Amino acid sequence: MSTIDLKDRRILFELDTNARQSLKQISKKVGVSKNAVFSRIEKLKEEGIIQNFYTVYNPYILGFSAIAICLKFQYANLSVKQKIIDFFVSYENSWYVSSAEGNYDAVVTVWVQEFDRFFAFYNQFLQKYGKFIKGIDFRCFFQAEHYSSSYLLGEEHSEKERNKIARIGPGKRVEFDKTDIRIMQILAFDARISLTDIANRVKCNIRTVKNRMSNLMKEGVIQAFRIGIDETKIGCKYVNVDVFLGDIEQKKKVLTYVRSIPCLLEMFTSISTVDLQLLFCVKNVEDVHEIMQGVSNAFPFTIKNYEYIYKTGLFKWNWIPGELCREV
Repeated sequence: MSTIDLKDRRILFELDTNARQSLKQISKKVGVSKNAVFSRIEKLKEEGIIQNFYTVYNPYILGFSAIAICLKFQYANLSVKQKIIDFFVSYENSWYVSSAEGNYDAVVTVWVQEFDRFFAFYNQFLQKYGKFIKGIDFRCFFQAEHYSSSYLLGEEHSEKERNKIARIGPGKRVEFDKTDIRIMQILAFDARISLTDIANRVKCNIRTVKNRMSNLMKEGVIQAFRIGIDETKIGCKYVNVDVFLGDIEQKKKVLTYVRSIPCLLEMFTSISTVDLQLLFCVKNVEDVHEIMQGVSNAFPFTIKNYEYIYKTGLFKWNWIPGELCREV
């Protein structure tokens, strides 16, 4: 585990709030020189704490929706498990692929535009690996909220910073062309890339890139520019909590309550047996127990039950459906 101070944490937080901020902008907020910010970022990258800079999109308004596939294995040795993971990683429309412990052994989320194509992919999976699957749960995500990494700052975070939320879900359909897709494809894996470099790769001028990005942000396609953090390097772990409500009419109140928890990173609502799916970044499992006990105490006749899923490995995290990029 790496040791980082409050300045490092503030830099990480600022990058996770807006990864396209300049060194000068970050230096003013953190209270160190521009050169110091550069050196600290490079060190955080070298130590593997910063894994990448990525862009959060809302593919729903591009014509896609998201479905999670939660898998429980049987008769599967390590080799088989890896083959299953590789199968989903290689699928062009997979968004998120992880191994897990708890109720499931793997959790996969895929972008879906045409259900017949998804069904064909799913059948292919069953034909190859169905005998190794003990159980499958599907979740059709309706809406997701992604919060800033307030847990990095502890008590230092402000409510204003907490309210910077990236929202993914249904909305007015947005028109786009190949130039938009090329720009999105580049930003998906390098949110800090310069406008000049994007223009060179897309083969257009800087003004066009800037205007296109501005429009994509205004229309809600681009939701945020963030960083991938290896939580294990700073002594943390990701824990998913599936929440089951006994009184669905209290759902809005529960949502408002949990949004204020600094270590909450994501919240999903879906068409499934699960009413809320929460993702926390915590130091240990006991922290999650304490958090959920607090939620249960606040809503004693609403929280019926909750279950944990522990992420053990992340193999893919791609915010842009590969199907969009196929002909670009």
